Amino acid sequence: MIDRVEVADAASFSPVDTPGESGATPAGQALADIERLSRENELTPDVELDRRILRLRHRAGAAMAAEARGTGTRPFPEPDFGQLPDRDGAQLPEFTPADLSPGLLRAAILRDGCMLVRGLIERDLAERLAAGIDRSFEVRAE
Repeated sequence: MIDRVEVADAASFSPVDTPGESGATPAGQALADIERLSRENELTPDVELDRRILRLRHRAGAAMAAEARGTGTRPFPEPDFGQLPDRDGAQLPEFTPADLSPGLLRAAILRDGCMLVRGLIERDLAERLAAGIDRSFEVRAE
């Protein structure tokens, strides 16, 4: 069995732009660990290992964003608040797949915490995804 890696929570992770002792950047090391642990998890599924892989994915994302900032590349699109309709009350505005852009998505997430896009994926796939999300909450509660 492959040794499991203990991972700090994403909130306590402080990425740097320089390679570590192994020569890998923090993002590169996290991605390598994700690949290795995912192969292990395919052979012997384990909920705790799933959780470690999830924390590593957060760590890799934080490290990639930090590394991108160091290169002058913008890690996030500029929010396009001008494309958001006014929100009168509690109902979320709806968008079509043709409306989507990175800036609009970021603006919607920053303002409303989500984006409602009807027709983006087929209904049966949406229902399967929802069932998987529900199942993940059940497993987490166990």
